[in-house]
Amino acid sequence: MKRIKIALILLAGIIILFTYMQCSTESYTGRWVIWNKSDIEDYLKFPNYSFNASSKPFYFHSKLDSTYDSLHVSEKKNKKTPLSQILEKSLTTAFLIIRNDTILYEKYLNGYDNQSINTSFSTAKSITSLLVGTAIDDGFITSENDKVTDYLPELLQIDPGYSNLELSHLLDMRSGIQ
Repeated sequence: MKRIKIALILLAGIIILFTYMQCSTESYTGRWVIWNKSDIEDYLKFPNYSFNASSKPFYFHSKLDSTYDSLHVSEKKNKKTPLSQILEKSLTTAFLIIRNDTILYEKYLNGYDNQSINTSFSTAKSITSLLVGTAIDDGFITSENDKVTDYLPELLQIDPGYSNLELSHLLDMRSGIQ
């Protein structure tokens, strides 16, 4: 009986090791097995490309106000905490308050600074939505209800199901795409 248990444990270990070795970061499952979850250093794991800076960059004006550090904000019902403490406790790496074209507050924490590379997570969705809205205002895109394949027809070669995919589905994360 003891030999059977040892054999089963060894077999399970071999299967797990083989599965792990066969997993590739090319697939969703492989990435999950190897990396498990997203983290602040995802930029080191995924393919990326460099691009040249604009020849005419936009710069925010700066009117920094250090009183935001002691600004008390609601953390829990009926409990206000200084903003700086909430940022420290939440493991925030970068936090800015911008109004119009002016940075009012800029704080970097946990070893990060204004030159650090940082994974944007959901911030990218908001920026993408702003850019799509601007493209609609400027007439480059008709509507958020346009079909994605109007702009990327090559997707139809990958999967004909993309023919029903609208820009709004991508913006609200309702596309069904892994």
